[in-house]
Amino acid sequence: MRHGQLIAVTAIALVGMAGCADRPNDLDTYYDDPVRQTENSPRAASSSPRALPLPSATTTTSSPPVEPLGPALLTDADVASEGVAPADAPSAMEGCLSGLPEGRTTSAGWRYPTGSELHQHVLGLAEGNAATAVEELRCVDTEPLTLGSPEGTTAHRGWCVGSTCTVVLARNEIVSAVQVAAGSADRAAEAAVRLAPAVATALARRVSQR
Repeated sequence: MRHGQLIAVTAIALVGMAGCADRPNDLDTYYDDPVRQTENSPRAASSSPRALPLPSATTTTSSPPVEPLGPALLTDADVASEGVAPADAPSAMEGCLSGLPEGRTTSAGWRYPTGSELHQHVLGLAEGNAATAVEELRCVDTEPLTLGSPEGTTAHRGWCVGSTCTVVLARNEIVSAVQVAAGSADRAAEAAVRLAPAVATALARRVSQR
């Protein structure tokens, strides 16, 4: 190699070493720092996103209010002209009345000075029509009881079995039945027919109190 070329190569090598001399010869500087930056970066430190559970939905259903049956019952004032006093009434409807559809019921009872009995049953139907229930009521071995159409009612029936006579009236979803058990069929029939307008008035009173 020529002397001039050797001097040039030596000069280039010295320049390169001088450039590297300004940087510390620390392997950590070249290789560790990039790794640490990656581990300490927010993206690497954060975990995978998780979906939070949604609150369970609650469904509230409200039932329609139940209309009371009490206003359709006869009061002591309603039957004062009969001269009766309060007494117990059967808890369940008997005889032909047991053929009515099931529903909410309430009852009342009175007793005549002669020992005759007066009972009333009020039935509230959840489904169907009270008039249809009365019209479809079938009784056997009964004597029909002639009865006018009390004002405000949609259906009516009357019959006697022995010395017990019954009047049944319907209005909206309510059926109201009055039974009189007397010493004779004639006296029971007269009392039942006489009470029919008061029963119709009580049905109308219940409607007006809604």
